[in-house]
Order: sequence, then structure tokens, then C-alpha cells
Amino acid sequence: MQANKLQVMHMPYACLGKLSIAKELLEKARRCASDVGKSDRLFCVKTYTNVTVEECLAANDEMLSPVNENKLWDGTALSSALSV
Repeated sequence: MQANKLQVMHMPYACLGKLSIAKELLEKARRCASDVGKSDRLFCVKTYTNVTVEECLAANDEMLSPVNENKLWDGTALSSALSV
């Protein structure tokens, strides 16, 4: 459950322009998901479904990449004025 909480929390920080914190949260989510047994399923914020660990890691990476471009994974533009 920790990984999906971290995935969720990256969104408000990203929307506030605190992109370094948003990225850090997604990196922590990745580490948490990696620590789960490969046969387990995790709730993924991107898809709002339970997915395999591998699918969760892939979705997490898909959420991280756009933050580097000042966007959320759904294409929502982020303010770069407050970037830290």
C-alpha cells in the first residue's frame, strides 16, 4: 500500500510546481514496489486497478517521465514557476 500512497502524493506536489519532491516520491514508490514479492499485486494509481509488480513499475516510470517535462502522465501541464 505504501507505493500507491507515494504515487498519489506526487500529484499535488507536481501541481504546486514542487517537481523535485514529486520525482522523489515516485522514485520512493518504485523502490517500495520493487520490494514486494513478484507474485503480489499492487493497486496502481495510474490505472486505478490492481496490477502485477512489473506493471506497477512500468506505470510508475510512465508517471515519472512526464514530470521531467512539466506534465502529469495524463498530459496536464504543470507550473514551472515554483519548481524546486
